[in-house]
Amino acid sequence: MKEELDLQKRLQAKIQSYEDTEHFSNSKTGKVKLRRTLDLLMGTNPIVMTGLGITGIPNDPLAAMNSVRNKDLSIVKDTEIFDLTGTGKLTGHHGTPASLLRALEAMDTDNREYVFKYLKDLGVKHGMDPEGILALDSKKVHGKIAHGGDWTGKRTGAFLEPIPGEKGPDFIKRFEKAYNIQMDMNEKAILDPLTQDWQGAMRGAADGLDVPELDLNSTTTPASQRQSATKILKPSANQVREVVNSNPGNPEEIRKQTARIVRDTPRTRQQNARLSQLKVGSTPSPRDLSPGMRFGRKGIGSALKIPVLGGLMAAGATLLNGGDAQAAAGEFIEAENPLSGGSLADGTVTGFEQERNNNPLHYRRHGPNVPRPGQRERAEQLKVNPSSERGYETIGRYVKDSFNFMKQLMSSQ
Repeated sequence: MKEELDLQKRLQAKIQSYEDTEHFSNSKTGKVKLRRTLDLLMGTNPIVMTGLGITGIPNDPLAAMNSVRNKDLSIVKDTEIFDLTGTGKLTGHHGTPASLLRALEAMDTDNREYVFKYLKDLGVKHGMDPEGILALDSKKVHGKIAHGGDWTGKRTGAFLEPIPGEKGPDFIKRFEKAYNIQMDMNEKAILDPLTQDWQGAMRGAADGLDVPELDLNSTTTPASQRQSATKILKPSANQVREVVNSNPGNPEEIRKQTARIVRDTPRTRQQNARLSQLKVGSTPSPRDLSPGMRFGRKGIGSALKIPVLGGLMAAGATLLNGGDAQAAAGEFIEAENPLSGGSLADGTVTGFEQERNNNPLHYRRHGPNVPRPGQRERAEQLKVNPSSERGYETIGRYVKDSFNFMKQLMSSQ
C-alpha cells in the first residue's frame, strides 16, 4: 500500500495547489469543490482509489482536481438504480462520508496506512468506494435525514477535526462515535417511508429483469451489478418515478407496477447484453435486511479485528508446515491488536469480554447448560445470517478459546 499512499499524498499536494491559481480566485464554487475533492481523495482507501483508475497526477491542478471529482460523480450516477433528473430524483449517498476521515490529512504515512488497513479488515466501505454508496431521494431524504440537515457533519457530530501528530489507534477510538452517529442517520434514511417506496420499486425492477434474487439498493450487491442495473433501467426510470409518486406508502403496489413497466419497456441491444451478463453474474442477496446491514454497518469498537485472525492463521500455518507449538504460539501472540496498538500477549481483552464487563447482568452465569438471556435468539439469527451485526460475539468467543489454546501449547513445551 506504500506506493498508493505516496500517490495519494502527491495528488493531494497537486490538487491543493489549485488554491494558488487564477481560476480558483475567479470561481464562486472553487473553495467548496476543492474542499470536497480533498475529502474524497484522502477519505478513500488508496488501493480502492487506484482500482477506480485514479493512477496519475495531471500537471494542471484543476485537471488533477477534476480527475477525482468527476470519478466520484460517475460512481454516484452508476449507483442510483433509476437514472433521473430534477426534483424527486435519486442520488447516491456515501454511507461513510469522506469528511469523516478528513483528520487523516494531518497524519503521517504509517498512521494513515494503519487506519486504512483497519477499516478494510473490518469491512467498512468509505469515501469513493462504490460498495458504500446507496441511492436515496435527493430532496426529502438525502440531505435532511441521511446527513441530518448538516452537510459538514459538524453540528450532528459526524465529523472529526484533524489533530496534528495523531496516531492511528487514537483516531479509530474517536472515529467510532462519529461513525455511529452517521450510521444512525443512514438507518433513519432507509426506514423513511419514501425510501421504502423506492425500495419497492427496486424490488419490482429486479422482478421485471428476472433477477429477483438481487437487492439493487444494498451493499450486499456488488457495485458492478448495481451499475449495470442503472444503465439497463434508464428507459423506464421516469415511468417508475410516476408510479412511486402516485402510490405513497404502498411499496407492494409500487413493486407490482414497476415490474410490469420494466418488463414492457423496450431495451437496446447493448442493454440486453448487459442484462445477460447481469443474470449470469448475479449472486443471491437477502432482501429483508436490517437498515444497518443494508448500509454495511460494522461495530468499530467491539467487533473482532482481522489482525487477530491473522495471528491465528499464521499460527496454524506454522503448525501445518511442521513448526513446533512454541513457534506457532509466538506467531499468534505477536499479532497486533488494533484497539491497543500492542500485542495480544499484553492482556488486552477481546471485544466480547469488553461487552461482558460493561453489561455483567446480561452475561452472568446461570449454571451448567443454562443459556444466557437472548442466546437462543442469537443462535437462530446467526443460522439465518452468519454475518449479522451480532455475529462478532460468536467469533469473539472462538478467538478467545483459540488464544487460550495457543497459550497452553506454549506453556507445555
